Amino acid sequence: MIVCNSIHRNSLLRLKTKNGTRFIPRAGGALDAAIMAVAKVKNKWLVPRYIVQIKGKVNNDVASNALNKRLCNIIDERKTMHSFGHTMQTRLRDVECP
Repeated sequence: MIVCNSIHRNSLLRLKTKNGTRFIPRAGGALDAAIMAVAKVKNKWLVPRYIVQIKGKVNNDVASNALNKRLCNIIDERKTMHSFGHTMQTRLRDVECP
């Protein structure tokens, strides 16, 4: 059995494209961390402090700003999580990862 996180549209989350719906496989340390995190969840959100609802929609700015701040503490250059995602996509493509 392969354990996956599911990313899908719901009443509060809009996906940019139909390909935004996806499953992310978890293994090793990522799987262990996901299992422990889900076991501790007391409501429907895994990380509720990043869920800010404005007009019935989720405001992703809180989580995005927190991730960008963390990234700035890890690397010297001024990069964003958005550019990090594109960098990972390029690296995976370059090594012909399926």
